[in-house]
Amino acid sequence: MKTKKILLIITLIIISFVCFTDNTNVKADSNDNWVYETTIDGTMTINYTVAGRFGEYSQTAIDENGNHWRADGLRLSNTTSFDVPVKIAVKRNTAGKATYSMTVKTDSRWEMMNLCGASGASKDQWSWIIVNGNAYFDFTATGEHDLTGLEACDKTIDLTSKGCIFKVDKIYDNNPDWIIDEENWTTQKVNSITLKFTYPKIYTVSYYVRNENTDGSWGNYWLWYTEYHKYGDTYSTTGYKDDVEYQEVSASGTVDDDKTIYLDAYKKWYTIKYYVKNENVDGSWGDYWFWFETSYRYGSTYHTDGYGNDESGADNDIYSNFCIRGTVTGNKDWYIDAYRRRYALDLNMVYGDKKLCTNEEISPFFSFDVYINGKLTDENIADYWTELPYGTTYEFRNFRMKPGYVFGDNGSLSGTIGAKNNEAVAYVYDDYALAYYGGNGATGGQGNANGGNDYYVSYNIRYNYLNENGNASAMNNLFTKNNYAFVNYKTENGNYRKAGENIDTSDNNNARAVIRSAYNNNLVFNVAGDNNVDGTNIQLWWDDISNYSNYWSFLPSGDGYYYIVNNTNGKFLDLAYGNTSDLANVQLHHLNWSEAQQWKLIPAGDGYYYIASRCNENYRLDTEGGSQSSNAGQNVCVYHGQKWKIDFLNREDYFQVQWTPATRLIEYYGNGDNDNFSYFKSLQATDDNIADTNRFKRVGYTFTGYNTSADSLGKSYKENDVIDKTDCQGITLIRNHTDYNIAVKQNNSTLYAQQADYEMAQWWSFIKADNAQAYYIMNMSTGQALYSSSGEVKTAALDKSNSAFMWDLELVDVHEYKISVHNKNEYLTMRSDNSIYVDSKYSDTESSYDYQVWNIDGISSALYAEWEANIYNLTFDANGGNLKFPGDNINNPNGNKSNTVQVKYDSDWYCSMNNDIPEKEGYTFGGWYRKDINEDISEQIYDAFGKIVLDNTSCYTYKNGKASWCNEGDVTLYAYWIANKYTIVFDANKPANSSSLITGNMPNIICMYDTPVNIPANSYQIKGWDFVGFNTKADGSGDNIIPGSTVINLTSVNNGVVTLYAQWDAHIEWNASLSKINNDSIDAFDLTNDDKAVNWEHGLGYGKIMHNTLTYTEFGDMQGFLDVEINDVVPTKIKYEFSDTRINSIQLSNDEHTDIGIENGKAVYLHNVSSATSSGYLHKISFNIPDYEAEFDVNKEKEYSAYVDISVSYNVRNTGNEITETRRVYYNLEELDMSKVHSRIRRQPGQANN
Repeated sequence: MKTKKILLIITLIIISFVCFTDNTNVKADSNDNWVYETTIDGTMTINYTVAGRFGEYSQTAIDENGNHWRADGLRLSNTTSFDVPVKIAVKRNTAGKATYSMTVKTDSRWEMMNLCGASGASKDQWSWIIVNGNAYFDFTATGEHDLTGLEACDKTIDLTSKGCIFKVDKIYDNNPDWIIDEENWTTQKVNSITLKFTYPKIYTVSYYVRNENTDGSWGNYWLWYTEYHKYGDTYSTTGYKDDVEYQEVSASGTVDDDKTIYLDAYKKWYTIKYYVKNENVDGSWGDYWFWFETSYRYGSTYHTDGYGNDESGADNDIYSNFCIRGTVTGNKDWYIDAYRRRYALDLNMVYGDKKLCTNEEISPFFSFDVYINGKLTDENIADYWTELPYGTTYEFRNFRMKPGYVFGDNGSLSGTIGAKNNEAVAYVYDDYALAYYGGNGATGGQGNANGGNDYYVSYNIRYNYLNENGNASAMNNLFTKNNYAFVNYKTENGNYRKAGENIDTSDNNNARAVIRSAYNNNLVFNVAGDNNVDGTNIQLWWDDISNYSNYWSFLPSGDGYYYIVNNTNGKFLDLAYGNTSDLANVQLHHLNWSEAQQWKLIPAGDGYYYIASRCNENYRLDTEGGSQSSNAGQNVCVYHGQKWKIDFLNREDYFQVQWTPATRLIEYYGNGDNDNFSYFKSLQATDDNIADTNRFKRVGYTFTGYNTSADSLGKSYKENDVIDKTDCQGITLIRNHTDYNIAVKQNNSTLYAQQADYEMAQWWSFIKADNAQAYYIMNMSTGQALYSSSGEVKTAALDKSNSAFMWDLELVDVHEYKISVHNKNEYLTMRSDNSIYVDSKYSDTESSYDYQVWNIDGISSALYAEWEANIYNLTFDANGGNLKFPGDNINNPNGNKSNTVQVKYDSDWYCSMNNDIPEKEGYTFGGWYRKDINEDISEQIYDAFGKIVLDNTSCYTYKNGKASWCNEGDVTLYAYWIANKYTIVFDANKPANSSSLITGNMPNIICMYDTPVNIPANSYQIKGWDFVGFNTKADGSGDNIIPGSTVINLTSVNNGVVTLYAQWDAHIEWNASLSKINNDSIDAFDLTNDDKAVNWEHGLGYGKIMHNTLTYTEFGDMQGFLDVEINDVVPTKIKYEFSDTRINSIQLSNDEHTDIGIENGKAVYLHNVSSATSSGYLHKISFNIPDYEAEFDVNKEKEYSAYVDISVSYNVRNTGNEITETRRVYYNLEELDMSKVHSRIRRQPGQANN
């Protein structure tokens, strides 16, 4: 008997049809104000229990007694669940009320799979027991919930009480060889029905409005109102339709989330119109006429203080000012009366962006004399105002400037009173000095020093006099020089000045300069004849301290140009008529702000300048005699220019930068190495930088060198190559993760952090300490060094004897370092108030990282290891099958035709085998595996379609959206083969000339390729025909198949069908008689044609056994008859045993017999003797052997193996003795037609017909 173990594995297959009505709408219910009414998806989970017992038998597995294997009393019990999708009508409002309803009418199919195996069988011999059933639901469910908030809400509802009709329909074994023929279900019930669904979210649409102010600015947004919607609604709003102050606002859209709508309410605009009538000379008035109109926002304040030309074209200064003011509340018309007025002469001054008018305001700057109609009327005064008739002439002379100021005449200091208020303006400026800065080989810079060019600065000596106690400071450095640090300045007289050091030694309140010729420093600019009339020439003349017309001031225009004003008369250096031609004259002229009076100072090196006209910068100040022949009295003009020295008396005005070599850092990164390793090296920036020997390791890759970019798009270097230094400036910002840079405050000592504006105060150089692995950090603007003092960080002149100036670096990330006091755990840190200090604690938390890690990419350059992915061999072993390649090309990037291809590590360079599936007769390809599928451990790399398996394999991983090779080393993949399944079908194949009915049937046999199958005995019968075997073709021309034989691989086609056709011969009978044998112990009955009877002494007394007839059919029934005559010594019983167990019927005449069945491999029959005659007892035996297969040698006479052993056992009555005799009956074949015998010999598969 077959014993099974049950392992329950449940698979549910559900087919459901749910009836519902979709009532989707968004109307507001009069009672409940529903926000939405809609239909949603839900799920019913049915938990059920199935229990019972079953029995099954194998169709092909037969034990030694000929019985089919069975498995009875197998128990199956399991509780599991399946899901049914449903539709649910739901409603919901903003008050938290929600309802649901559903009507369910549905059939749901379910299926349960149970893995089982015979006792002692391995798991791959187990099979699945499959139970199918059906659940029918027919009910309606409704309910209500109180929800909190507006978000989506999950609900679970117990519907067990609704019930359903639940039953098992079918149970079967997935192995077709096993047939379940007994089932008894003890439990088929539903334990629970649970409904789960989610109330959809209520979405809000909130409208916020901001209002435009009268000045065009906007107020803050404020909540106007809120609407509620379901997903997909259309929302819209309009407002302010009848508002006089604001324009209408509107918005609309589709709800797909909570919405916040921002609306801008613009002010309405209104028009103010002005109408004017003018007073006539005689005091009468004209008519009102339209002057102008202006539009304003509602609520704006409007005003006007006068008007333009009247309709007659009169001067707009004829009439008095008037003032109209108001607030806009709508359209308005104004009517104005314009009175005539007098005219005034007023002397004012302009200083910077201020106009000064009173005596108190002007007197600190200058005093002057007044001439009216050519006569002196006022002397040494600071302010002047009076009313004068139209046409009066005036002149202001002899300006006496206070120290630190210079004035300019714009031409208004003399003139005629017109029909207007007449104003004379004296322009007063702070006096400026110039300082020239030389880069001394600079390669770059900021501001004026951009590109490393020399530059100059002008500084306001008045400001310095008032705010810096009279001292101007040397400029902080603006130059950069690759790989050098700024130290200080050297002046033209050999003095060394630090940035910020005083450069004014005396004469702090004046900036008088002479303009010297580069070819003769004793010749300077001079006003010819000391005249102050417009048009006076400028000439070269001898330098004379007492001649004030030699002194000039430089006033910045504000956009890079200068006005050059004479200190004596306030008149300006002017290119006559703006003429830009060779030798065009340069003259003295009053201030007119034209380009002809603006000059650019172009540094020419060594403290000299070119002075170029703004009209055309190619024309520069020169002398008519040429630069090489500068002599006294030569007229100044413009040509292609000579160089001029602008020499400020008693001032240092030339500063040359001094440099010292800086340090640079070279960072090395593994760039994907296994240890995520990085380090840096430092060297003096002027030294050669040699690429380091590789220290990195990376699985699957070979190191090939370095690159300046992690993506290898930069410049590449090999080990020991000299690295280009131009990629590193040698100066850097010290920047943290909040994009704040350490900078020096204006006092050149205190530090603070500020967001990047890239001023020089934020730039630093690092200089390696002399005797330690530490660094001095030098500010490029001040030349001072960073040091720590009592937790604070400041700058001062570098003191190499003080370790507080030394700093350690620790690489954290690309160009990012921890900076700490040398040999101390005191880390450079930015406070929340942006001040800089050292902290004894270092933290790598996100906030601390922002404030304690500093980027110094300006002095650090990075080299990234470059790797070349290794290439490995990937070999495909067909594992008994046949590869399509090398005949067909694999999808292989290197294009070879071989079962071995190349793959690149960590790359999508791989083989796709979908067009190169291998083949093996009788098998289906199941994929490529890392090891032979017969080994204990196997890993699938490609699936059955040749596609790469990406989940947790050792060969490929999913990277950047592609499959990438990840195995280090060569790999062999083996084909996995699945034996094909085919079915043997039996066909009775009734002969065409037979009119008899076919009886019996033959079940199909499920076979696996390469697995032997036993062919069962024939069950078909056709009266008058002898079964002679099966054949693979109906006409017998195929392969012969003998019942009881073992066959294999009848087809290689997967899911193929092989039909075996029964073969028939017309029934043939032969008569044969037993040969005469002596009465001694006879070994056999011999069927011959000689005698009709034979005597057989078998201990029963004298008896006669006669073989009457023999019907021989090779594949049919074989019958024989034995007559036994018994004398008076009659036994109690006779037992007959037949060696052929296929005997399926026996007839014993005269008395009843008992069919014992099969014992010890023999068919046993028992006969009870009840009577006898004196002449013996005649016992006739008839037996039938179906499908008898005789084996004999037709080439040898009398040597037959066609036989039946008959054993007769009996006991003698009244003695208890039992006697057994055995005889073997051979069948005589001499009378057979041997040609027919030959045609009936069973052929082995593959043999030809005989």
